[in-house]
Amino acid sequence: MQSAKIPTKLLILSDTHADPEIVPSSFVSQEPVDVVIHCGDLTDGSKLEEYRTTLSLLAQIDAPLKLIIPGNHDFTLDDGAFRKIRTESLRLNDGRLDEKSLDDAYGRVGQAKEMLVGDGIRLLLEEGIYTFTLGNGARLTVFASPFTPSKSNSNWGFQYHPDQGHDWSGICSNQHEGIIDVAITHGPPQGILDRASGQRLGCPQLFSSIARARPRVHCFGHIHESWGAKHVVWKDQGESPGTDDLNHYTCIDNDKSQVIESIATLRPTKFDDEDAIRAKGEREQAYRVKRAVRATQGHGSESGSSSSTLFVNAAVQGPGDGSFQLPWIVTVDLDRKSGQL
Repeated sequence: MQSAKIPTKLLILSDTHADPEIVPSSFVSQEPVDVVIHCGDLTDGSKLEEYRTTLSLLAQIDAPLKLIIPGNHDFTLDDGAFRKIRTESLRLNDGRLDEKSLDDAYGRVGQAKEMLVGDGIRLLLEEGIYTFTLGNGARLTVFASPFTPSKSNSNWGFQYHPDQGHDWSGICSNQHEGIIDVAITHGPPQGILDRASGQRLGCPQLFSSIARARPRVHCFGHIHESWGAKHVVWKDQGESPGTDDLNHYTCIDNDKSQVIESIATLRPTKFDDEDAIRAKGEREQAYRVKRAVRATQGHGSESGSSSSTLFVNAAVQGPGDGSFQLPWIVTVDLDRKSGQL
């Protein structure tokens, strides 16, 4: 009898920023995978040439389906933000910049979207739930959203002010049909792989909705300093707090949860002795030989809710030091598509 679940390989990466120092042959595994997921910041300045660089990178990964969302740097994919930026650029440049120059560098409104269509690529531009039937016979249901919080009024795309928050309830809207397999967002939830300069920069409303939906995997990037993966075991439903008190302090069983890898587990710190430094170096080198870091996430319970979630911060560009970090290959057990024996 065939298993009810199908092991499916996901290659997850984020924040490549069209970085010329990131050479695909040095970090992209040549192992075939079922799905590639890019969690945004395809570019650094949203220029057409940068999108071409990212498309070239994706073309070198062996996978029949490639799912990508924008990040805040990919503002030309956000029509409203791009129109505003174009208008401001032409108004403030004292006539030194014309529309043709803008078009040559950034394209017309909608042009970048047109570039990202085809060759197995699906641009998940609109926030919402998507379901795919994969070549291996599995059904993959994802929630995708490019939005991130920002207190600044800078020229980025897909942003909201943290004081106003964002309505993430769409993550939970599929519960009557079954669990969300993978949540794909550009930014992290508050409290998980979201530290930068000692601060938690993730979104609390996002965490709250993830805690309700309990997807099998939640992948993101945005905070380069918090690259890594953590297997989070949720507290039993009877232990869970009320809906107004869902946060990383109250919902997670910390005794059973585990960090799989992070920058701190692979890079030396001032607290490490020589043996620890040597061990970390060997560990990181072993991953670089394989060109990816691996993790596995099992399937949810028969009721459709998952008792754990694998969180993955897949930011490839390093934290401002010229380094780059490896993508993740995650194996997840997915349901077979309806009607398949």
